[in-house]
Amino acid sequence: MIDLYEPLLQDCTAAGYAWRAASGGADCTRRKPLPEGGCLHMKLDWLLPRGFTVHCSSVISTLTADCGFAAQDSALARYTQPELSDHMCSCLPCTAAEGGVNVINTILFDMGGTLEDIWYNDQTIHSVTGELRTFLNEHDLGTGCNDITFWNKLNSGIRTYKQWSESNELEKKPEEIWPEYYMADFNLDREKLQEVAERLAGMWEVTYYHRELRPKVKETLEELKKRGYHLGVISNTASLYSVFDVLEQYGIRDYFEDVTLSSVTGYRKPHPSIFQISLRQMQRSRRNVPMWEIRSRVISSVQSECILVPRSRSSRSCRRRRMPV
Repeated sequence: MIDLYEPLLQDCTAAGYAWRAASGGADCTRRKPLPEGGCLHMKLDWLLPRGFTVHCSSVISTLTADCGFAAQDSALARYTQPELSDHMCSCLPCTAAEGGVNVINTILFDMGGTLEDIWYNDQTIHSVTGELRTFLNEHDLGTGCNDITFWNKLNSGIRTYKQWSESNELEKKPEEIWPEYYMADFNLDREKLQEVAERLAGMWEVTYYHRELRPKVKETLEELKKRGYHLGVISNTASLYSVFDVLEQYGIRDYFEDVTLSSVTGYRKPHPSIFQISLRQMQRSRRNVPMWEIRSRVISSVQSECILVPRSRSSRSCRRRRMPV
């Protein structure tokens, strides 16, 4: 009858686990009533998933008299029987052993379309064209062309780089992108352009795109931190620092233990390497580390560890538009 009533025990036996009825002493954690009368006394009432390690345990009584913690007028407080069930229940705080069962404790966020809404329009195109031309003129990098010609040449270089970057899932640094792709048709002094490339990249990110923090983001991040999750950001960007600056402007940078950027790692999502790098950074990071220190650590660590391996992939169209909510 035990075999019929507790088929799980038979499954355990078939899986190589051993079991036997306990003596019924005070250390039993469960007594299972049997159809023919009496009960099956058990000291264990759980199956521990492979890869987990119990770091403490306790037995929680299900006697109604022991449930003084029940909220007033709750179903538990109104229960009148002497015991909630036929057995005691065990509380087992567990941790997953390395290489064992995966437990989610880390959440990685994208920027555009996730933490923020991001889009461009004719107004932002006009603004970025004017600001870039003014900046270049101030740094002895004048192009000698009007706004329309400037934009057409710039946009052509952007499309060329975009096709290369997305098809290979790789990202170059700003000092490579701007002279080799974005401004390739302008015949400007390469060294001068490299010196200001990051400033151009940052200007592009905050002027060409209109950005707004999405509703309830701060509340969501706050709740996730309260629940003990480790939070990070992974973003495809052609700027080394603009994401850090934007997170600071939104007032949410301190929620994230790590910020991993394609411009730093050399890999673009969805290349698996950028996720692997991010997870390694998350494992190494410590809470309450200032963002400037995280930024420095990310750049120095990745530069010392990463080797770029081109990976062929068919090009995907990715027209930028307002991200859906």
